[in-house]
Amino acid sequence: MKFRAKLHNSTTINKFTKIITGVSKMAKSGVLRLTTDKLYLILGDKSFGGGVSLWIELDPIRFFDDYIMDGLSPLANEIYIEIMFEELLRALKPAQQARLLKLRLIKKHNNPCLSIDTEVISSAMTERQFTCDIPIHLLAHKHW
Repeated sequence: MKFRAKLHNSTTINKFTKIITGVSKMAKSGVLRLTTDKLYLILGDKSFGGGVSLWIELDPIRFFDDYIMDGLSPLANEIYIEIMFEELLRALKPAQQARLLKLRLIKKHNNPCLSIDTEVISSAMTERQFTCDIPIHLLAHKHW
């Protein structure tokens, strides 16, 4: 599996951050579903025996300058990630002033992580990079 996305536009970065901010206020965790043509943010509703309480679809062409996603196989070309939205929001905090934001699926110490790389220009006009690796849980194909 492979996932990589880049945002080069500060306006788009801020829109993406605002969406994650709104979602994180509604639930602590949820599912990030990645397909070749959509990125979904899904909140499950466990209080009433299942179901979905929020479903957001983002078009990668409108949000990302670069979007690469390869799933398990050509037949199962999707990735389902269980993620803590508070942690994602914390990782996006430096992105408010960013000129570049990268999202990548990586393996760190043999555990899956969503890596957030942010490039920021400081007030002294120097370039700074922030990297935050968020532990995630990849949902097995049988649980889709």
